[in-house]
Amino acid sequence: MEEIGKERIKVIDDLKQKYQQKLEIYDEMVDGNKKTCLNLGNFENNLKQSEKKCTSLRKENDELKFKINELQSQLLKINQNNTSSTKKRKIIHSEEFPVDEYSFDNINSSILETKSNKPNTRRQKRA
Repeated sequence: MEEIGKERIKVIDDLKQKYQQKLEIYDEMVDGNKKTCLNLGNFENNLKQSEKKCTSLRKENDELKFKINELQSQLLKINQNNTSSTKKRKIIHSEEFPVDEYSFDNINSSILETKSNKPNTRRQKRA
């Protein structure tokens, strides 16, 4: 009888240990789920805030596009009014200034002249 009682006590102790282990595992799972819920709550809040920012940025973008279009149309009007006067200015400016001695065309032509005057081969140098 004592042996049967001892075996029952061992079985009961084993069951208690298994039960405690399962409780610990379940507690860890519950804690993990709580953390996940908190993270999801924070994520939802962050998502809502980012959606609000996104909508406000879209509105601002639309306003800026509208302003850009207005400014471009104003620029076109100004350019249409000034095209004839700018052409006149270009003609006047080109007539006012004399030919530049240091322009690329003049420099290139002077270089070509000096090269043509120099002898290129040894025979030309000796002669």
